[in-house]
Amino acid sequence: MNFLILIFNFWFISVILFFFVYLDLKSRKIPNSLFKYLFIICIILNFIEFIFCFEDIIRVIVLKFLFLFIILSLSFLLFVLHIIGGADGKLFMLIFFVHPVKFLTFYFITSFLLLFSLLVLLIFMINFANNINFRNNDSFEIFFNTNYKFSSFKRSFIKTFFKFLNFSELEYYNEDKHLVKSLILIYNSARRRIQILVQYRPPLIFISLISYFTVLFIWVYF
Repeated sequence: MNFLILIFNFWFISVILFFFVYLDLKSRKIPNSLFKYLFIICIILNFIEFIFCFEDIIRVIVLKFLFLFIILSLSFLLFVLHIIGGADGKLFMLIFFVHPVKFLTFYFITSFLLLFSLLVLLIFMINFANNINFRNNDSFEIFFNTNYKFSSFKRSFIKTFFKFLNFSELEYYNEDKHLVKSLILIYNSARRRIQILVQYRPPLIFISLISYFTVLFIWVYF
């Protein structure tokens, strides 16, 4: 029976991750009401796990809440650093609320969050590399020279976490989620485009899926 519970819990986590990836790629929005129903299901699954671990129920409950507190703290840190959003933090809580306590360790949690953070950092570095090429760098230079005197650090920061969209072509960017950080439009005479600066937000839930199954694979087979 314990084996069936493990299989079902991992199946449930997989369904959550793939379904959230679908929603994220489709509309870039996860309804809060969905989290409420999923947390109820998670409570039921944990109750079943507690029943079949009755001989060691105190240890299971203590470990479960301890690791939930750890994932909450680390997720909050990533949220404060603007690496993840609120929905991403809730997803982490869902995953590790259902994750079987038998395979739940501090090493597993930190490995997941570390891999997730490294992949996110890699994506932002790719965005930075794309922004400093000649074709895109002129947009940033126009912005820097016509608005404020930015320090070298702030210039690098903006090129890492932001990008320019063509204002006249925003209707073609429905698949992305952008936060406008400047109300100032610039006209790039070289590209003949009116452009606007936006915060770059990649599909982090997809990265969560990759990170979770990579760490799980390493944990199980190594």
